[in-house]
Amino acid sequence: MEEIGNIMTAMKNLCSIEMNKITKFLLMQEKVIKTIQEVSNDFLSFYPILPMAKQDTTPVIYIIIGSERGFCGGFNDSVISQLENLKEQFTDFNPALIVVGRKLALKMANDSHVIATLDGPNAIEEIPAVILKILRSLEEISSQKHIDLQSWQWDIIFNEEEQNQIQTKTLQPFKELYSNNATHFSVPPLLHLSHDLFLAEFVDNYLFAMFHSIFYKSFFAENHQRLFHLNNSLDRLDSKQNTLKGYLNLLRQEEITEEIQIIMLSAEAVIGNDVI
Repeated sequence: MEEIGNIMTAMKNLCSIEMNKITKFLLMQEKVIKTIQEVSNDFLSFYPILPMAKQDTTPVIYIIIGSERGFCGGFNDSVISQLENLKEQFTDFNPALIVVGRKLALKMANDSHVIATLDGPNAIEEIPAVILKILRSLEEISSQKHIDLQSWQWDIIFNEEEQNQIQTKTLQPFKELYSNNATHFSVPPLLHLSHDLFLAEFVDNYLFAMFHSIFYKSFFAENHQRLFHLNNSLDRLDSKQNTLKGYLNLLRQEEITEEIQIIMLSAEAVIGNDVI
């Protein structure tokens, strides 16, 4: 049990390290997203190229982000539950699913909607590579489904943490770029590229930044859940160890008592023989 405790303590320390790193990245990523939104407000107010959202549009593709490793409680069950709720909302719900995270993929192994499964990150340094794989899969599947990545036909389901509680979110990319409070300037932005080329590069940067933001939030929530469960498990392990130590001490005391009794009986027998 001591070896198990040492392994769990090492896992707990790794979680703490990852959470500290993610916290710094989250703050920077929020600034990046804010800057992108400001640029989009300026550009789209004069060049409304992106399509507007349609209320009755059912997404054709869902990206479901779970965990690569276990020991994180109901983290993966939360995104599956969100997906089930969406199935109940839409009678024509028949999307292609891209599942990220090995543990989540195992839980969804029998779902016929799953088109692609990708490994999730084990460390924050692996997130960019995971995002590139997602974008490749997304581009391939969207091409098969004949949809544009700039359309409103794909969503992302992921977990984030709010006030130490897991919150499962469904995000529709590009929707956040259309703000009712956007400032409309009197002079259009000065561009050094054509509108189409600028939009293409803007979309690439937006997708990369948006996915980074989502994965940082999801990975932080995953590690916090894992830290919580590891702490509880270590507490239970310590409690069991103390109980076993107490039980072993009791057994040892009983053995010592029995040994003393045997010695005393033997001594009495020897004394009795000497008297005779």
